[in-house]
Amino acid sequence: MKSINGFSQKRQSMIQQFSHIAPLQNYLAEKINEGQEFSFVPTMGNLHEGHLSLARESLKDSRNSFCVFSIFVNPKQFGPKEDFHNYPSTIEEDIVKLSSLSKEMKKDILLFYPDNQQEIFPEGFATSITVDGLSKILCGKQRKNHFKGVTTVVYRLLILLKPHRTYMGLKDFQQQFLIKKMVKDLLLSSEIISLPTIREKSNLAMSSRNNYLTPQEREGEALCLYNTMLRVKHALENSSLSLKEKISLFNDEKEKTLGPHSKWQYLELLDSETLKNITSKTKTAQIFGAYLCGKTRLIDNMTIYLNP
Repeated sequence: MKSINGFSQKRQSMIQQFSHIAPLQNYLAEKINEGQEFSFVPTMGNLHEGHLSLARESLKDSRNSFCVFSIFVNPKQFGPKEDFHNYPSTIEEDIVKLSSLSKEMKKDILLFYPDNQQEIFPEGFATSITVDGLSKILCGKQRKNHFKGVTTVVYRLLILLKPHRTYMGLKDFQQQFLIKKMVKDLLLSSEIISLPTIREKSNLAMSSRNNYLTPQEREGEALCLYNTMLRVKHALENSSLSLKEKISLFNDEKEKTLGPHSKWQYLELLDSETLKNITSKTKTAQIFGAYLCGKTRLIDNMTIYLNP
């Protein structure tokens, strides 16, 4: 365990870094015995404001005495042709950002940065957690075992750490939806709290993978994802069409967008509460998109109010 001392003589905010799970579990048990509650933010590092906003909001909650922030690039959620070995690692910069946030919020942040995979997946670990059905739509169609890897690692982290509250971003809407379902089905104790997507000034959803974009792509083609969804949102919300007509309008837009040489992997409109097809009971829908900008896969979503 390493500590990076805080910035105030009156109130020491601190980053404590744990590379092994056992000392962290002992520390958390002591704090829980003292009656303290804590938040948890799971990440793969290469931190941006989207990640930091989750920790910031968690520390604004007076119920959370401190935040556990994990950085672990989970091999189980990457496919054989994906970017696991090249996933950006910026641990020194990440620690500086977390230290500044700890100072800003005047609360401690505990960083769990495992030395190796066996801290989370011990030798011989052979169990997977899968949410049937929901993990095979949208990104699940394109990334076959991705969500199995996500739910398995989050399950392990929640079991190992036992946080009172876990904070996730709505940019990965399907991911947080699946995790909420898993937590409910398996009777896990952590409350999953979802927070809005944080965007760059251009409205591009913040993501570590944005670092793969060229400056020209970042300010140009990459915005096709957001702009297309926004156009569809306005078309559906600002019309007097019936629900059936709105769905037909969306399908027409989808057909035009997903041409034979399209860079879009999908464009879908689903019920926000169920991630199933729109019905007469649907009040809010979610439009989902995945777009290939150069070699970078971008995802985004936004809420559409079908029955205002």
